[in-house]
Amino acid sequence: MAKKPKHLRNQPRKSFSTQAFTVLILGLFVILILVGLGILSLPNTNKNSSRPMDLTTIVQTIEERESYGDEEDGNGDRWLEVISWEPRAFVYHNFLTNEECEHLISLAKPSMVKSKVVDVKTGQSIDSRVRTSSGTFLKRGHDEIVEEIENRISDFTFIPPENGEGLQVLHYEVGQKYEPHHDYFFDEFNVRKGGQRIATVLMYLSDVDEGGETVFPAAKGNISAVPWWDELSQCGKEGLSVLPKKRDALLFWSMKPDASLDPSSLHDLMQHINTFDELVSEQVSVDVKIEEKTKDMILLCSLSPLLTTLTCNMKVAASLRFPSERWLEVITKEPRAFVYHNFLTNEECEHLISLAKPSMARSKVRNAITGLGEESSSRTSSGTFLRRGHDKIVKEIEKRISEFTFIPEENGEALQVIHYEVGQKFEPHFDGLQRIATVLMYLSDVDKGGETVFPEAKGIKSKKGVSVRPRKGDALLFWSMRPDGSQDPSSGSPVIEGTKWASTKWFRFHKFTNTKW
Repeated sequence: MAKKPKHLRNQPRKSFSTQAFTVLILGLFVILILVGLGILSLPNTNKNSSRPMDLTTIVQTIEERESYGDEEDGNGDRWLEVISWEPRAFVYHNFLTNEECEHLISLAKPSMVKSKVVDVKTGQSIDSRVRTSSGTFLKRGHDEIVEEIENRISDFTFIPPENGEGLQVLHYEVGQKYEPHHDYFFDEFNVRKGGQRIATVLMYLSDVDEGGETVFPAAKGNISAVPWWDELSQCGKEGLSVLPKKRDALLFWSMKPDASLDPSSLHDLMQHINTFDELVSEQVSVDVKIEEKTKDMILLCSLSPLLTTLTCNMKVAASLRFPSERWLEVITKEPRAFVYHNFLTNEECEHLISLAKPSMARSKVRNAITGLGEESSSRTSSGTFLRRGHDKIVKEIEKRISEFTFIPEENGEALQVIHYEVGQKFEPHFDGLQRIATVLMYLSDVDKGGETVFPEAKGIKSKKGVSVRPRKGDALLFWSMRPDGSQDPSSGSPVIEGTKWASTKWFRFHKFTNTKW
């Protein structure tokens, strides 16, 4: 038998260079996996790269939507912070740009005079030791920059431009002040001229080394919990205090949602200890007046009659974080209607629908005589109510709605989830029952139809009638009452194709005690 041939030599060994190359390839592969999983990060020298998402940088800048608010020019992110609910007070950080602050100061300086107060008996302006600043008024729409600021104020407050007074710029030297006072009128003379003042926007035009706080001595809440507590002067710690910061805007309401005067809106501008301060403010009445004040100058301004779109980002303390893709759009000023795009997440929309599905029933309308709910051909949808604070997600949504509208949570009814099948509708109607505002959140997209229609609205280019197309996650805010208390009509149109899910939050004049709906 033939023998198998023996191998004359062993298998060739891999060279050192081949082994090194294999190790290098495997190492690069491992690094790519670690980078992909986020375990390992690579250095980035690009100065425009995004920063870590801590509480100070959660909201991205809005430079893509508006020219102001760019971090590179020192103007930073815009965001909203809730200061108090009694009184209703909010700070809009970085509301103005540095250039706008300087522009207002330069306009005001040539015509500054001693500030006055209103005499409660005669309604006339008089000198008083309680107010020792100097100031001047700027005509409404004074120039393009002033008009843009006035428009922004109107969009921020949801109050029509024509209800605002002219901007007033104020200057506080070292030691000057404005002692505790209310911004609403006590005399009939000024009320007859333009109605009661309902809100104030105080814009700070300069920083202050020490002192200069806006103080609400009658405010309710945990006053010492404000993040800037240690930076306040001793006088500033005597009430709820807002530390002046250049470019910030303080909004506070002199009236409650039911239009009664709010005594807790009592406020004063503390003495400036080591520096001077200037401010700008505007006042609105009902007919409606707003007051806006800024340090380094306070400017009282009226709101421009032009419609604009305010594209903004907001975050409220650490509880309400509004990413850059959330923004506000002005739809119409008659009625006052606004869309907050991407107000809800997809997960929140699906969660509300899943909660509502097991208990959906035919929607009803309120009988004007008996006050009881009854079925009607004017409303053919189905729906259900979710108890206030039903769960953690519902509670967070309700809180966000309240912060968006500036209306306390206790004035809101329970969330109602509604479902429209093909062809179903809600004909033109009033959201009555002393309801002052409605937030309608769209929980699904619609292929065609399903718009929310305001048949009597005066929209852009004076076109009568305005419709809002449903878009999943968007929230439509509209006010059922005009500033003078009269009602505005609103309606829903038939869904032609597809189905529509939505959720409604109504707000009342007073605290709403029926938590079931």
